[in-house]
Amino acid sequence: TWTLDYDKQSDIEDACGHWYVQAHPKSPESMSRVFYSVDMVMGPSVPKVVGNFINKKAATEATGWVKRFSELQMATA
Repeated sequence: TWTLDYDKQSDIEDACGHWYVQAHPKSPESMSRVFYSVDMVMGPSVPKVVGNFINKKAATEATGWVKRFSELQMATA
């Protein structure tokens, strides 16, 4: 689990999330499923459309690096 770093100034009012890793049902010895969940509250100065864009981009980036590096790790194992 993780939470927003409240010591840093941000347009995000609050955010928290968690990762969950599960063995893949078809290949539990060599594959996993990774779930990512985040709840974010944007500050009042952030338009809703901008908040939605930030949330989607952050989720894509947060999960993209996990896929990339886990596949690299498996290729060199």
